[in-house]
Amino acid sequence: MNDTRRPRKARRLLAAALACAAVLAGCDQAPAEPARPDASAPSAREASPPVRPSTSSAPPVYQPVRDPCAVVDHQLLSSTLGARGNDVVPPKTSTALQLVQSWCSPTYGPLTDRTLVGVEFEVVSTGSLSDMFTGIRAAIQNDDPTTDIPVLGESAYSYVDPQTGPHVAVLDGNLSVTMRAKSISGNPRPDSTFISLMTEAIQRMLTTLPRR
Repeated sequence: MNDTRRPRKARRLLAAALACAAVLAGCDQAPAEPARPDASAPSAREASPPVRPSTSSAPPVYQPVRDPCAVVDHQLLSSTLGARGNDVVPPKTSTALQLVQSWCSPTYGPLTDRTLVGVEFEVVSTGSLSDMFTGIRAAIQNDDPTTDIPVLGESAYSYVDPQTGPHVAVLDGNLSVTMRAKSISGNPRPDSTFISLMTEAIQRMLTTLPRR
């Protein structure tokens, strides 16, 4: 059983290392060019696509998200998942040098059909999170295929973790947002339903989050 958990443990360690490296370096280095897949190895996974440039003349600069549950569109999520219930995990915010991370874990629906949603925000005070974002996606692809989501932030993708459910991850300037959803009781919904709902929820949040 321990062997099956090693890829996910390695993913978490890589994500933490990349985050620390980005913060210590000031997050102002140009994103690394993603490796190209070896054409002679058909079984190799496709490399992560490069981060799309911002559609505006300059990437947006967001303020840290200090109250993560206040910026989540609970009305939108409730329209599909049911009324918001009591959150099992309280919201949390953590600051490490230039990086501010915050989490919100609301639940929706009755006890007989409950869904747990997790939202994580990461905001760096200077530079971009593109290196970290690209590195984490590359690590995820070692276990789970990712799918590009066009026209959402600078770069966005979805994937399905067998243990924690569908995820949507978005990069936009100095902000990254990751949202996941999983049925914890009742009849599970299709992954596509969750991904479509989370994509719309993040798209709405990007237009309302305060910027500098």
